[in-house]
Amino acid sequence: MRLFIDTRSYVNISEIGEKAVDEALQLRKEDFEDVLQYFSAKQANVDCIITRNKKDFTFSDIPVYTPAEFMENVDESEFVDTQWMK
Repeated sequence: MRLFIDTRSYVNISEIGEKAVDEALQLRKEDFEDVLQYFSAKQANVDCIITRNKKDFTFSDIPVYTPAEFMENVDESEFVDTQWMK
């Protein structure tokens, strides 16, 4: 829980609105939840999606990373307090 508290100020949480729901319904993928997340991310113009289930985002034109991949590639200098990363 502490990791989420410490990193919360570095991430944005996007909303899922009507448009995302409608687009997700049209895509007709098996995992509706992931499709909702994708369209919400597109509307928010995110840089990437971080998930433990990369295989569920094969349709994504947004880069998709596992948490470990993201942490390997993140620039630590972007964080004021990097203690939580150790």
